[in-house]
Amino acid sequence: MNVRLQFSTLKFQFIWFTPFLLVLMSLLHGCSTPSVESPKDTTANRVTTEETPAPTTQLSRQAMLQADIRDAQQANNWARWLNLSESLWQEVDASQQLAIEYQIYQTLKDLPQETLQALQAEALLTHNSDMLDWLSFVEVQKRPKVWRNTGYEDLANFNSEGIFLQHLIPQLKLHQKAVLLPHKVAVLLPFKGPYAKISEQIRNGILKYQFAQAPKLTLAFYDSSDVNEVLKTSKQALQDGADTILGPLTKEAIAELSNQIDPTQAKQIWALNTVNNTPFKQMGFGSSTEALQIVQQLSYRGHKSISLLTSDAASDSKLAEQIQQAWLLLDENHQVTLNTFAEKRPNLRKALGDAINESQSQSRVNNLNWLLQEKLEFTPRPRQDLDALVVLSDAQTLAVFKPQMKFFELSLPLYASSKLTPTHFSDTPPLKDLQGVIFPTMSVAIASNPSENRVQTPFEAFGWDSLQTLLKQDSFAPDLCLNTGKTGRLYFDEDTQRVDRELVWATYNSKGKPIALPAPKPVYNIEDLVNPMPENALNSAQPIEQDPALKPVGNAPVQVIPINKRSSASF
Repeated sequence: MNVRLQFSTLKFQFIWFTPFLLVLMSLLHGCSTPSVESPKDTTANRVTTEETPAPTTQLSRQAMLQADIRDAQQANNWARWLNLSESLWQEVDASQQLAIEYQIYQTLKDLPQETLQALQAEALLTHNSDMLDWLSFVEVQKRPKVWRNTGYEDLANFNSEGIFLQHLIPQLKLHQKAVLLPHKVAVLLPFKGPYAKISEQIRNGILKYQFAQAPKLTLAFYDSSDVNEVLKTSKQALQDGADTILGPLTKEAIAELSNQIDPTQAKQIWALNTVNNTPFKQMGFGSSTEALQIVQQLSYRGHKSISLLTSDAASDSKLAEQIQQAWLLLDENHQVTLNTFAEKRPNLRKALGDAINESQSQSRVNNLNWLLQEKLEFTPRPRQDLDALVVLSDAQTLAVFKPQMKFFELSLPLYASSKLTPTHFSDTPPLKDLQGVIFPTMSVAIASNPSENRVQTPFEAFGWDSLQTLLKQDSFAPDLCLNTGKTGRLYFDEDTQRVDRELVWATYNSKGKPIALPAPKPVYNIEDLVNPMPENALNSAQPIEQDPALKPVGNAPVQVIPINKRSSASF
């Protein structure tokens, strides 16, 4: 999932290219104002590699080649243009050869796609291997960056005569390594107030990733607790030499910063929350597509009629509405009921009774009691049309909910939300009352050996992935996911400029531990649900602890030395 390298003739940013460009300008000067007087019969006197002997001096030969290159380009005679350009390449030294390689690539890259296709067809008929080599190189450059190195290897094996292998590809590789990774990242987190505990966990996750994967990276932590000072803090971080800012965390701080930040500086910021209409790239703790992923899982398992039970907590109610809307939109034959219970002191028996129409069953038995004039033994008869129950609340509520299902003799599959993700991965006590509950969660929650996960809490996992995302942003591209995320499979939405995640599916086993379920097909938007891709296309498209040593003092930044240089590691 990578961002393509964007070359510009006028803004070529390679430091190493500057002297070569100057040489190229002097070399190609004759293309606009020839310094050598052209003979009257230009056709007869110009020389190519296949024509008359070379002129008496190398410079005059190069000047005539330049004139021929110009004429061929103006005539759209691309086969001759390439042949002449490669002839000129043979006449110059290595630094000038690099400039010519770049010029050839830039010219071919800017041609319309239909022209490139026509050139390929012509080259196949005429066996023009040079043109085919260059067209293959242009095609490799169109790939996401994460796939280009493989393409370069293929070019070396199957297009070994291509002159771009001599200088251009090696320099592209060096340039890619040099500019993609920041050397210093400033992290803005609120280390005071209600978000302090969360910030400490996020910070620990960031540091653990640095220790494991990016030991040469320098981190500097800044306290962004004061929303009114967030702009000042951001500017200070950049003045201190930060290449990129990771944060801020709270929606209020992000909104405040977006209203004041310079647009050029906004490109250096990765916010750790999601706020609409901001100029930053963003990554939130939760998945914005969780409702769609739940709907897909329900459909994947063949359910048609479901009952939604949700607490009146804002997050649960919002998720329930999203599930309800997506479920009905997916299939006109789908059915859904929605019932709400109180988040505090919930009456779960009543909520479940309402979901299965217990009152109707009770009404029928009351009528029988009246008709027969005796009290009958009675067990409520639940609805027979339900395929599944979806309960949106926390783990404690779900654990109490399971016995209610036994009371009504319900054997329906029970689904929940990502709120069932353990709060601590390695030492969470078994939750046997949740046996069989199906829910989406973070990848790290179902790892075979949680003690080796490095991160221990969901917010540590979020911190880990936030830095990983920042450093591997070149891996993002359409239809590509970052599979090494602790919180799920990470992908970047170009439209919203947000990193989101595809969660994994789990269930609690008889020991009360979460284990993996087979994952459904990837979901990124409702169109994917209504018009799913063919199976072959899906297969080919690659879905509260504090470290005292890290505590900030006041508003001063905490300078973090690369951990591999510390005398004793914190993790």
